[in-house]
Amino acid sequence: MADFCPQCGAPIESGDKFCNACGAKLNEPENIVSPEVQRTWRSTTAGILSILAGVTGIVIVPSLVISEFGLAGDIVFWIAFLVQMALGIPAIIGGICSLRRRGWKVAEAGSICAFLCLWPLGIPAIIFTHIGKKEFR
Repeated sequence: MADFCPQCGAPIESGDKFCNACGAKLNEPENIVSPEVQRTWRSTTAGILSILAGVTGIVIVPSLVISEFGLAGDIVFWIAFLVQMALGIPAIIGGICSLRRRGWKVAEAGSICAFLCLWPLGIPAIIFTHIGKKEFR
């Protein structure tokens, strides 16, 4: 069974010291990840859902507030905008961590922020991030 690079996921031979695709150092045996552990649909789906919820929260919610209240310097718009930015940006960062399978705590926090941005996407993001914990380094 072939091993895979922990950096880029490219197949590597068991005796390689560096990944041929990205050049990552592979001489420590604990850095080599088996394919069963490295990639499943759970963490990928969680990352995509978190990113979508974050982007939706940043773009759509302030747009709805603008259409409802206008942009005449209304404090409601700025509060909604800042809250969505404060939740959307970590959701996007957590989604990226989930896609890369690095920083499980950041990915989990991002999925929670995704829930607060847009709960229909955030609930499965939390579940899939939590279930896919073993995939993270």
